[in-house]
Amino acid sequence: MKKVLILLFFVLLRILDPSTAVADTTNSKFTANAASPSIDDLTAQADSLKSGSRFYASGLDLKALIPEFMGLVDNAARRYNHGVNEGQLTSFILTAAQPKLMNSVEREIPGWKAMARLRGGETLVHIVRALIALDSIPEYRNAIAVDKSNMQWAVLLHDLAKRPVDPITGAKIRDAIHPFRSAVLAAEILPNHGFYVTDQFQGSIESWSEYTNQAVTADAKGRPIHGNAKLPGIITGIDEMFERNSSTSIIVKSILFHQSLNLLKEWPDAAPLTDGELKLFINDDLLEVLGPLVRADSASWQLYKPENRKKFDQQIEDRLKEIKSLIRKP
Repeated sequence: MKKVLILLFFVLLRILDPSTAVADTTNSKFTANAASPSIDDLTAQADSLKSGSRFYASGLDLKALIPEFMGLVDNAARRYNHGVNEGQLTSFILTAAQPKLMNSVEREIPGWKAMARLRGGETLVHIVRALIALDSIPEYRNAIAVDKSNMQWAVLLHDLAKRPVDPITGAKIRDAIHPFRSAVLAAEILPNHGFYVTDQFQGSIESWSEYTNQAVTADAKGRPIHGNAKLPGIITGIDEMFERNSSTSIIVKSILFHQSLNLLKEWPDAAPLTDGELKLFINDDLLEVLGPLVRADSASWQLYKPENRKKFDQQIEDRLKEIKSLIRKP
């Protein structure tokens, strides 16, 4: 009898708490070959993009999921705060990233080891330094626990698909299409760790991932950049699979857009959002995670260049204020 009562309790808990729901396999209307909804179609939904409380269906805390790696981050942060130089910090991170530790992260974050090997560990070091930088950002320090966790996840995954090396020449390049592809990996990974999905997820994720990975065009010099024309379909898919303004949706969209806001004069984005796209796709809830992500992403490269960091921080702050003003206009 006791076992039956316990079973009934968990059944009721699942019904009452959608964050514990398991997605059913269904056929979604979203397919990779379907025409992307027009801007006009999505404009009709713009009001709901601008308001509504976030659905706090957050997954596992990273310290519980990958404790050895987060311990590495904590140790690196202590060394940085105690004044080690840049070379010493890099050496510590690369030495501590032993195969056993990397394998433990790979089990939870598929693709991690491929990312970590890039250019002698450059991207791995960047991610650790970005997590160190995140801890100094006021929006992060003042956030509630669930928002801090969302920010950490966004930073951890934002460069997961980054490939900053030309596969033919081996030359270092600026990979301008990795945000969309990293967002795809995040959308596939987060549901495995307790993040909320709707009943559309199982039927949509494969076709949505293909559709998003194909959102590539070329700039005037023939270099691959984001195909923003597909954004209406990409965003529709995210909202169908994860529910608008859920933690899952916000993390995926933050990664998707982390190089779309044209934040730095010295580093203009290859395919920035237009003002119309900003008003349509960006809202205050999203900026609560996207803002700290882009700040930490920039600060990671400037940890040992305080003047540059101060200048870039100010540019980012000014640009985010412009965006907030823009998206709040009727």
